[in-house]
Amino acid sequence: FLDEDEQILIFTIIKEKIQIVAEACCNIHEYQLYKDLMKEVRLLEKDIVSYQEDLRKNIHDRQLEDYVGIGKEKLQEFKDKWEMNFSEFERDSEDKLERLKNTHKDQIERLNQELERAIENVKVKPLAKLKELQHQEKLVALNERIEEAMNYRKELKDLERNEDIRIMKIREENAEKRRKKLLKEQE
Repeated sequence: FLDEDEQILIFTIIKEKIQIVAEACCNIHEYQLYKDLMKEVRLLEKDIVSYQEDLRKNIHDRQLEDYVGIGKEKLQEFKDKWEMNFSEFERDSEDKLERLKNTHKDQIERLNQELERAIENVKVKPLAKLKELQHQEKLVALNERIEEAMNYRKELKDLERNEDIRIMKIREENAEKRRKKLLKEQE
């Protein structure tokens, strides 16, 4: 079988040969034969034109299919590339987030260690009244005034409890101030 181009070429050659024969017939005054041959030439021309239209249509359809296929391939490549880029970005982001979490955790641990050291190092002076009551309790106990000694002991216990609460509050405030100061330095 011949492809479309070859078929059109054969019909064109046949048409040209018929036209040559028709002109030769015209030269020898065979007009009826000339007329019949020219009618056949016109029919062949119509067939050739319709074959050419079919050929163009088939070529166009094949090219369109090729272009659509190329477009789908390009689209798939684009999707694959960006999917890969996105997964890489997502992986990098997760790694970075994990590193930041670890860094933050380490910084918080260091901060807490510094605060613990700071709390231990904070020196809060006891109230002068507390020292005085402790001293008076000892003096009263020496003189054996039991009732006064018990009153001093009771006041002393209350005062010591209040003093412990006050010292803890001061330490917590100092620790909070240091924590805020260290957090500001980290930013």
